[in-house]
Amino acid sequence: METSEGIPGPVARLATRIAEADAVIVTTPEYNKMLSGVLKNALDWISRTPGNPWAGKPVAIMSATAGRSGGERAQWSLRLALLPFRPEIVPGPEMLLGAAKEQFDAEGRLVSDRYLKTLTDLMEALRARTPRA
Repeated sequence: METSEGIPGPVARLATRIAEADAVIVTTPEYNKMLSGVLKNALDWISRTPGNPWAGKPVAIMSATAGRSGGERAQWSLRLALLPFRPEIVPGPEMLLGAAKEQFDAEGRLVSDRYLKTLTDLMEALRARTPRA
């Protein structure tokens, strides 16, 4: 496809948005104990674009699952998938949202003080690594 049609427009636009962003947050569900195939495919396509939009980019990773783990294996596999692109991955705290369906109120707001604290701390860590923060 790349040879005959070039980089798809949505992929080029996503790569441009990553390159222009001050920082990036990547959130993944856990699918068969890993990041989702759709996310991995997107990362693979972005790797085919000119330049490297991820290089040096501050990146925070989050995950959510219906089960108890909160996506620990998904985050690990996502970190491994991102490493070749040389982003500045925020090491933590890890935002692993387990039993996700139970963690939000009717308006979609996160209700757990524990998860709110973790999310706040992760966003502060990301902000601290963002040059224009």
